[in-house]
Amino acid sequence: MNEPSVKHGKEWTPLTDSWNAAGKTWVLDGSRVEVQRTLDVALREEATTLISEEPDGSFKISVSSVHLRDAFEPLRFGITVEKVPVEIKEGERYFNIIIDTDNEKLRPLVEQARELGSIPDEGKRLHAILDLLSKHMKYASDKALEDLSETDPETAAWAAAKVGLHVGQEEVRLSDLIERGYGVCRHFAVALLVLAQEAGMKGALMTNNTDNGLDRYRRVILTNIIRTDTGEPLFGLEVGEQVTCGHAWVELKVGESWIPVDPAHGLIGDTPENMQMFKDAKYCVPVQVTDIRAEGLPKNLELEIEPVDLYFSPGESVHKGVIKVRCGFASLPPCSYDGPLSFSIRPADQRPAGFERGVFMRILSIISSVTPAPTRSFLL
Repeated sequence: MNEPSVKHGKEWTPLTDSWNAAGKTWVLDGSRVEVQRTLDVALREEATTLISEEPDGSFKISVSSVHLRDAFEPLRFGITVEKVPVEIKEGERYFNIIIDTDNEKLRPLVEQARELGSIPDEGKRLHAILDLLSKHMKYASDKALEDLSETDPETAAWAAAKVGLHVGQEEVRLSDLIERGYGVCRHFAVALLVLAQEAGMKGALMTNNTDNGLDRYRRVILTNIIRTDTGEPLFGLEVGEQVTCGHAWVELKVGESWIPVDPAHGLIGDTPENMQMFKDAKYCVPVQVTDIRAEGLPKNLELEIEPVDLYFSPGESVHKGVIKVRCGFASLPPCSYDGPLSFSIRPADQRPAGFERGVFMRILSIISSVTPAPTRSFLL
């Protein structure tokens, strides 16, 4: 019987009953992953479960042998994922925004952000960073650009074409955003995280959007609420109306806590009341499951994959959810499959539109019910 393995550098190292690496750090293709949790795998004969990090930052889960019969008996994977900070680097793109902090247009703002790093209280530092950004960027709403066109038609035209609400994710440099002073949620989010990083804070970009638009399994729809701090609607919609477009924000580490920040709307979840607003408005990030593959499938068989409660809630650092894999309801009898299976997971992002490496999670553990065989535990 093949044993489960972990990938160390370019090689797979088998796990045995006596193998123990708790507290050690292994390297997966250049990314450091700390061994923390146990991996419980229900093994069938000749079955192997592998987890590897892909070049795009997603995680691929491969099972060498599965047994599926019909849509009412899915294969379940219990999964625990952890939110981790993302380091934004010069020259990278996020939401199709090119990071160019070395540009002379940005140097004064970057220097101001670095000075804020001397504020010892991280909570106060966070507020100071948001205040700094608010002085340099305004939300490019239709009304704001209409008013701007009367005094600065050139900037208004640029904003409408590059960063307005009715354009796609046009490529734009961060320095140009700051110079022009206008953007929407994704521009505010990237700019805030860059400034926070310069000020010595760590965080990650958040979005409820995915590659698949309105796919019901892969997107969380935000809801408009009344802000308890101002008494005004959070978004420019009717109260209770759903925000049908994607949204972007940031979460920053303050001590051991993750604090959600929506810089486009000036909201920080650093109090119980403000955190509740993030929860009520459903600022959640779904973990996307993609690239399901199985070898030698019969022509009449389709496989379906469904994440269940697999998303990060506001401020949540570790989340447990379930991934179901089953024969599709469209499959014609006989509905069965025996063979290898693989799929990939990553947080929701907008990678096709210039999100080079926005993945902010790592897998802590996976429990797979490959067969009713006895469960064995291994450290991962």
